[in-house]
Amino acid sequence: MDIILVVAIVGALLFLQFGGKSKKKIKKEEASDWFQVKDLSEDGLITTEDERYMFMLEVQPISFALKSPSEQKTIWISFREAINAIPHPLRFKSESHPYDLDGYFQDLKSQAYETNDPLDVQYVNELEETFLGMIEANKIQDRKYYVFLETDARYLLDLTTETSNPIINDLLRKNAARKNMDQDIDAVRQELTNSMRIIQSKFHAVGIMTTEMNERHVKQYLYRTQNREIAGLVTLDEMIEMIADDDQIPQSFGKSAYTDEVA
Repeated sequence: MDIILVVAIVGALLFLQFGGKSKKKIKKEEASDWFQVKDLSEDGLITTEDERYMFMLEVQPISFALKSPSEQKTIWISFREAINAIPHPLRFKSESHPYDLDGYFQDLKSQAYETNDPLDVQYVNELEETFLGMIEANKIQDRKYYVFLETDARYLLDLTTETSNPIINDLLRKNAARKNMDQDIDAVRQELTNSMRIIQSKFHAVGIMTTEMNERHVKQYLYRTQNREIAGLVTLDEMIEMIADDDQIPQSFGKSAYTDEVA
């Protein structure tokens, strides 16, 4: 009887999940297809097209090789403790981007102009040309590291029905999540914020600094990631100005959502 009951429950849940029809899965051809932004809040809370919710942290890299063996051990322990303390999925991503030294050399040029000495200006221009030439010749890239803290309806449900069969438990979660897609967004934000504080606390304790990514940070990240060929030449603000029509802020670029506010 137990086997028959299990089969009946699985069959019923599968019917509810797929509506009695088989759906052909669409192969995701590009990495960006796995990350489709539906909405982006001012504080950086991302809602994806498949109803996942994310916060992002940018992690400042450290020179692990220069740390002593005891320091390396402490870092690994802290990293492991952070992962074990998070109750929902985490994703870590490393990306390479061209070095952006424009801001640095603009500051140097401003200081050189203030001296009213043509030799100072010439020196800064030659220094900029030398550095940019070295970066181009050696293909030097800037490494950026990110943590994605992710949750969805299934991780937030307080299920009262549990069985000894993990397959049935998963089906129950999916079915319940589908019926509760309009969950309290504050609970989502609080859950991810708590996890973000844990990550930051563990990382900062061993000298690894992080930056919470708000709406503007996320937009800049998406712009750089999805427009690698031109992002180093044209900033996000410049791109918006170029493609805006009649002073209207564009609502999206690629698969990333904008709001009606100025970016």
